[in-house]
Amino acid sequence: MDYYVSDDEQVEAIKKWWLENAKAIIGGIAIGLAVVLGLQYWTAHRTGRAERASAHYAVLLQAVEKQDTALAQQQGQVLLEDFPRSAYAVLASLELARLAVEAGDNAAAGQRLQWVIDHAGQTDIKDIARLRLVRVLLAENRYDDAAARLDEIDNRNSTAEREELRGDLYAARNEPAKARTAYQAALGAKAGNPLVQLKLDNLPAAEAPKE
Repeated sequence: MDYYVSDDEQVEAIKKWWLENAKAIIGGIAIGLAVVLGLQYWTAHRTGRAERASAHYAVLLQAVEKQDTALAQQQGQVLLEDFPRSAYAVLASLELARLAVEAGDNAAAGQRLQWVIDHAGQTDIKDIARLRLVRVLLAENRYDDAAARLDEIDNRNSTAEREELRGDLYAARNEPAKARTAYQAALGAKAGNPLVQLKLDNLPAAEAPKE
């Protein structure tokens, strides 16, 4: 038996194979091209959105520098509504919270900070928002809420700030012994903080143990 075929037979075999498999091959190529083009489009789309978000944030910062609160709030709201998943939205919300505190609107500041806690991806950013929210709650004498928020912070990088605020909370509650322990913990985590040392020194003297 001749195991070799002529050139014509090979061509015919190729034609037949192609006719039988052409649709699948073309479909595969089309899918491959669609994936590549789709990735290119998505990359360009994301890049474009990031650039637009960055532009809005730049305008917000310029408005803050010029003390144009209305424009800053308007740009911040655009970022929150149109680019809520971007890092710029998180930064904008922190900035809007600061502006609200300066305006004496603690309720608005609390809402902005809670938005950061709910949407930020990084633990450090969430803890910054929690620490600032605790300050807002302390300003409103909401001590139980402030204590609950402090307990949510377990990032080692935030220990000094957390314990300082815990000391402020106990001092506000007229619990100097607990405040002293908290301030000492804050200094232990970050030595040489003159403000914490001043708060510690200004606490009432510890009572001598009864004999």
